[in-house]
Amino acid sequence: MLRSYTLVTYIVLCAACATLSATGAVNLEWRPSARTLGVGRTANLELYGVSDDPNGSEPVAAVDILVTWDPNRVELLGCDGTGAVDWLVAGFLSGGLNENFPYPPSDGDGLFTAFAQFSGPVDVTTSGVLITTLRFRALEECDSTSIAIPKTLSGYTTKVYSGTVPNLDISGTLGSCDIRIIPYILGDMNCDGVVDVFDIDAFVLAITNPGGYLSAYPLCDIERGDCNQDGSVDVFDIDAFVDLIVGG
Repeated sequence: MLRSYTLVTYIVLCAACATLSATGAVNLEWRPSARTLGVGRTANLELYGVSDDPNGSEPVAAVDILVTWDPNRVELLGCDGTGAVDWLVAGFLSGGLNENFPYPPSDGDGLFTAFAQFSGPVDVTTSGVLITTLRFRALEECDSTSIAIPKTLSGYTTKVYSGTVPNLDISGTLGSCDIRIIPYILGDMNCDGVVDVFDIDAFVLAITNPGGYLSAYPLCDIERGDCNQDGSVDVFDIDAFVDLIVGG
């Protein structure tokens, strides 16, 4: 009887191990709209879940994601679900780590929580799925400030819950994003601190090839080219840009 019990236990353990080994991890990573911001400007930080299983996607039932930032350097304006997973519930829910703080959290840390629909778990692919987008405003100049996803904080834990094994945490690597904050000088497209004729080439590049501008001037903020302040960097900024150069 003991031998039979031991055999059954062994089989159950083997089955459990097989289930766990077949479950990959989901990495959490930031994909920011900009890594350099002028004081007072904003950036969208898209938060992606990425399966590390080359054979396919990972089903996810829910997430608890800790987020930290320096509230003296950046301000969290909120989260946006546009284009993201169609969660049943998602956000910085009240209570726990978010208790006694306004929405969104303003103290430099928060717990983002999301639950999949009752119809089934979310399939997280190897190319990634958008969990949410956090929007931050730059407050103070600095060479670098980090928006991070810690594993643990004040008794709370970042977890990605498996959609196949109840309560199993399948979180993998936890990303961070470093943001540089510089003075916001409208029209200073080469970021040398002044607005003059040496900004013309960079301004033209920003209008005609925004991606090329970001590659050529990675430490600059392309929004400096929005000289007419209509929210876009385009040909309608040319007259205002010329006025800045002549007036400078």
